[in-house]
Amino acid sequence: MTHTSCSLLILVTWWLTAGGAVLSQAGSSDPKQPAEIARLLTERGKAIPILAPKGEVKAKIEKNGETFDLPNGKAPAVLFKLPAYKTPYSITVKGTCNCVGFSKSVFFPIVAVFDETFVETLRVDEDQVKVHDNPWGLKRVYNLEATLDVDEARSSSRYLLVYTRGDLLNTQIDRMSTSSGVVTVSSKVNRSAFGTLELEAKPSNK
Repeated sequence: MTHTSCSLLILVTWWLTAGGAVLSQAGSSDPKQPAEIARLLTERGKAIPILAPKGEVKAKIEKNGETFDLPNGKAPAVLFKLPAYKTPYSITVKGTCNCVGFSKSVFFPIVAVFDETFVETLRVDEDQVKVHDNPWGLKRVYNLEATLDVDEARSSSRYLLVYTRGDLLNTQIDRMSTSSGVVTVSSKVNRSAFGTLELEAKPSNK
């Protein structure tokens, strides 16, 4: 951890294992809503803190990690804890590529944000997740990201849950949004149940 006169940046790496922040719903046959999963993870002390309005955190979802029975199929879910609101900030949630070897895959993030009572304050669905643009202009699905704004209207936000669609795992991603619109991607990348999430909070410019 380092301190400067201009800002404070904390980088925390949190490795998720079968006994970590991704918990099983063993013995339960009914799908759980995201708010129920967020509440359960909070009760078990599995919320990963992120510093805002400026901070970074990484979470690694293990290949053989446990899953939740979500409405769209079984999939991992990771919970992050937001600090009490002081000034406007944005959070970028990024799923990075599992790019070792010829087979490539990426965890396709869906994000739901809740207040202290687990009432949803904000959601980022699949159609709002974009390909991370690169300086070469290649539309490759190696990194997926979504940015959320936490302002006065959403100042009650305290928990951020990241999950994915279990019914689409292992299927190929063929079309994605970019800064220039929806495009057909130029790489073969499948949806994965594991990978690395990167979250970064920044002060809002608005």
